[in-house]
Parts: sequence; C-alpha cells; structure tokens
Amino acid sequence: MANLIQSSGNSNKSAGKCSCSSTTDKSCSLEILEHPNKITFDKTTKIDDKKRLLSRARRKYLSSNLSLQFINYLRVPTNPIPKNTDRERLIKSTWTWYNCASALVLTDGKITSKYCGSRMCFVCNGIRTAKHIKKYKPMMDEWENSHFITLTLPNVNSTDLRRTIQYMNKTFGRIKQMLYKRELKGTGHKLVGIKKLECTYNNKTNLYHPHFHFILSSKENGDDLLNEWLKRTKHLGTNRKAQDIRKVNKDMSLELFKYHTKLVSKTKDYSNNFILSNLNILNSFRYVRTISHFGFETQEEEDQLEDLSSEGIPNEMYDDDDIPAADVFNWVDKDWYSITNGLPLTNHQPTDKMLDFMDEYSLPPP
Repeated sequence: MANLIQSSGNSNKSAGKCSCSSTTDKSCSLEILEHPNKITFDKTTKIDDKKRLLSRARRKYLSSNLSLQFINYLRVPTNPIPKNTDRERLIKSTWTWYNCASALVLTDGKITSKYCGSRMCFVCNGIRTAKHIKKYKPMMDEWENSHFITLTLPNVNSTDLRRTIQYMNKTFGRIKQMLYKRELKGTGHKLVGIKKLECTYNNKTNLYHPHFHFILSSKENGDDLLNEWLKRTKHLGTNRKAQDIRKVNKDMSLELFKYHTKLVSKTKDYSNNFILSNLNILNSFRYVRTISHFGFETQEEEDQLEDLSSEGIPNEMYDDDDIPAADVFNWVDKDWYSITNGLPLTNHQPTDKMLDFMDEYSLPPP
C-alpha cells in the first residue's frame, strides 16, 4: 500500500499501511464527512489496562491508513463518486477522518482526544460497539427465549439503494404499529427487541444487499414479524429462504452490535469498486438510524465517545516513576509519541497478518 503518512513517507511493511461501521444517532458517514466539525467527542472515561490502549492503537493504525486510500481515490478526478456529493468537500472531510484521535492530551491524570464520529472510522466504531453492548446486553440477557431474525429484500443497484432502505424502514414501522394494535386488543404478542440495519456489496454482480437483523424477546415475536414481512414484500419477489430465524446464542447477541457496513470486501478481486461501493452505501444511509430498540425503555446517554485515562499508561515510558501532570501524544505511523520525551505510548507493532490484510486492499498512489 502506498503510505502517505507524512511523518514516515515510507511504503514498506515496517511502516504503516491500510478498514473499518452504529449508534442511535441519525448521522451517517457521508453526512459527517461533509460536515467535519459537526461532531466531536472529548469525554474522558477510566480505562485501567494497557491491553485497551493497544486495541485503540491498532484501530487507529488501520483507520488512518484506510482513510488515505479513500483520499487517493477521491483525488483522481475521473473516479466516480456518489451523486449530489462534492469531491473537494469529501477529500477535506476524509482528512478529518484520518486525523481522528491523532493527538491525545494528558491533563490531571486524564487523557482526552477528539474523534471524527465517522461510521467509517475503526476507532469511533469500536467505541460505539462497546457502548451498545453496555446499553443493550443487560436487557437482552433477561430474554430467556430470544431469537435472531434476518429480513431481506432482493438485491438492488446503487441508484435504488436509498429508496429501498426507506421502504424497508417504512414497512417495518407499519408492521410494528399493526402488532402494537393487536397487543392492545389482546390478540397478539408485544413486540420487544432491537433492530439493526446493514448493507453489503457484491463485487461480482455490482449489487447491494440491504437487510435487517433483529434480536427479539421471543420466538412468537419472530414468527409474527417474519410472516408480516413476507406478506408485505412478496410483490418485490422476497424469498422465504433468504430470511432467517433462530434461537440466540452469545455470539449472535454480540454480532448485532458490530459495524453496520461490511466496509472491507471479502473478495480478493480488489478494485476501485471497493471504495465507491462503500461511499454509495454510506451516502444511502444519510440521516438513517441504524440501531434502534422497541418495546422497552433504556437510559439514554449523552452521545459521546468514551476516552482513555492515564491508568493505562506504562510508567516505564518516563524517566522517573511519576506520570507528569501534562503531556501530549501525537500519532506517528503506528503509535502515539510523547512530545515530552519522544517515547511511544503503547509500543504497538502491526502483526504480519494485519500488514498482509492491508496490502490486499491497497491502491496505487494517484
């Protein structure tokens, strides 16, 4: 991969190279990209182990390098972009994604940073995943007969993707309202669960696959929802075999909260379609809520991304045993480095597997 990180100017494997998707917010990646100053996060949260710091460094490493691939793509005037978007604005905003958490500021024993909020960012998405698990998992654990449901429609092209997503949300809203009325009449079951909207891309057919994942509190909920979905979408050619319902296991419940777009294509036939398809997906998700719940209440939290505390900083990085009252760590290539003494924060080293993975999805420089 061509590494454009200014600090290194290096493109070999020892240098950085590079991938990344939700919350109950109504923003989406392109909407955030086009308004880079719209969302910033600087809330501090205690994290008391170095493992978490290393995880954050790994995400930052991958995310920074992937954003450079998007910039390389966008800089080429002949490369297509989604309709009704401005190329220069996208480039500027993608640099905001690249600079996410590039500086960590240590003050009074706390490290804070600012985040881009992009749905394409590994750092921000990792934090969102943790927040959703913390928010929803305690409730889900109380559901003794919970079921995992997948609802789909036939694949569509990029032109029809946004309209299809709107139709899916409207259809589910009508089903939910109908089941709610049945419950009031005593003729149906209360619909309780969590809904997640995702979209994948097929590089071979050049088609998009928007779909819902649900975790519902009971099989009765799942059967009701599935039957109504098939009834209301049969005119589109919905196939029963493409839908799925099964009892939840631990892995399924955690999978629900992972990224809402499979940003990295699973095919090894890499092409510019990799970037364009993700831009199309994210553009179609503009102002679309990707995770929501129904039938139960949760405690709403401020829409902030958690940060790091100094408890995760190894003391050996300093000349003495005391953590200084203030310091700044700037991201360079593969780690944050102290401006006080130049030492790395995490000693992060990308694995061979990570480097091979990034090489597979590299673009030549423009």
